Amino acid sequence: MPEATTPDLEVTHDLRVPMPDGVVLLADRYRPRGAGPLPVVLVRTPYGKHKFGVKGTGRLLARRGMQVVVQNVRHVRIRWAVRGLPPGEGGRAGFGRLRQGGLATAA
Repeated sequence: MPEATTPDLEVTHDLRVPMPDGVVLLADRYRPRGAGPLPVVLVRTPYGKHKFGVKGTGRLLARRGMQVVVQNVRHVRIRWAVRGLPPGEGGRAGFGRLRQGGLATAA
């Protein structure tokens, strides 16, 4: 893992993500303050973005020059994280466990 490049982070909580059936899921975004285009790491968790370990992961990666979107999920396909970013935001990565029934991270 790269060394931390900044302690100064911009955190946006409770970004509203509408699902096709009208349900709204929430996401938090962590990124270095004032940074230009960044790679994106999408972390998806079943209604647990507020948990300490998840928030810590967002901060850890953002301090190392990545934009991190931590999203509550359920059993649906979600493509908003990539579509909703401004053009030229850099690469994309995702990690986490896939729950039985098929949580999918769309590129």
